[in-house]
Amino acid sequence: GREGGGMVGRLLLVCLGLLEIVRGQHFQYGSVSFQQVGPNTIQFQVFTQWRRSYGTFSTFKGSGADGRAITGDVVDMFGVENSETGVANPVAFFAGDGTSYSLKMAVVEHSEEDDFLYGTSNVTHIYESPNDGDADWLPFLKGCCRESGGNFVVTARVNMLREQESLRIKGLPVMSYPLSAAPYDIPLPANTPSGVTGSLWRMGAGTEIGGATPPPAAAAYFSAAGSANGNITVHTSMLGVSRVPFTIMVASVGSVVPYDFIFAVHNEREIPTFFGLPLQTNLTSLLQDSIPTLEGYVGYPLLFTVSATTSRNATVLRDIRSFRLPDGAALENQRQGGDPNRGGSFMTVDFRWTPRPDQSGTHFVCFEATQQAHPP
Repeated sequence: GREGGGMVGRLLLVCLGLLEIVRGQHFQYGSVSFQQVGPNTIQFQVFTQWRRSYGTFSTFKGSGADGRAITGDVVDMFGVENSETGVANPVAFFAGDGTSYSLKMAVVEHSEEDDFLYGTSNVTHIYESPNDGDADWLPFLKGCCRESGGNFVVTARVNMLREQESLRIKGLPVMSYPLSAAPYDIPLPANTPSGVTGSLWRMGAGTEIGGATPPPAAAAYFSAAGSANGNITVHTSMLGVSRVPFTIMVASVGSVVPYDFIFAVHNEREIPTFFGLPLQTNLTSLLQDSIPTLEGYVGYPLLFTVSATTSRNATVLRDIRSFRLPDGAALENQRQGGDPNRGGSFMTVDFRWTPRPDQSGTHFVCFEATQQAHPP
């Protein structure tokens, strides 16, 4: 943004059209970010997504019409941790120095149709030192169960001598792509709240993936260029129609954050597509030809409209959403239009953001559009 000398910030937009989202077990997505807020003191922000209908009505109980949680509710983070002794404990966050915390989640996004709750949990922890000797602190979220089975371990790396603010993952909790003979080259963006971007991406391994069965090495990988720019190559022809847990580790100068999500492959071709400016989907590949870049100025509103449509008959656009907007940004004025019985349903939503002086860097925003049969 512009103030005094005129600081310029960049906003990079990534889009994805989805046919439908989650059905399955319990845990679907997790990431851990942090910021140093005092001497040896870290505030962690844990981002997770869960199946909303999991368990009995006492699980994720909230203020929805069906008795379950909705956006704005605060819920206990339910699940179990499978221990070697066979004792089942609640999902917990471990600081990496022997301290653990039970968590509550503030629900910031939900869908009854897609059966998920997405939210954040905050933990403030004081360490004895900036790092663990000559090594990093290894905080992690651990519990059970993934929708594909097995426990999850979502691990970050913290070293306050090297970095005081970590990246935030900007990718989606569930990435859904049509089955294709050609490989996809998919951006997995990340930036800090102040606009510093990631520098190295790799697949998770060993204890970083918990009990997940990772995709075959030839089916999903980072090339040399992809490791530096965050683009993962995925061969859906090797995965088939499936839902596979992916664990990605993203590094900046002095920290590492995890991105644990579901990669879903489906057979549907008539999925939502984005059109117009600044966000547009290539109708041949159902992907973007490039990531559009907008420039904004500190203290000046940045406004644009995101539009999506579907060619599928008897189908209506249900939602355009983003799970991780820049701090202070909002999506407003969602509108539906077109004739769903003629394959002409569309939806628009307005993006509004006035960057602060401490946000004059590069920020990614990912959007997804969802559709459903009409009438449902």
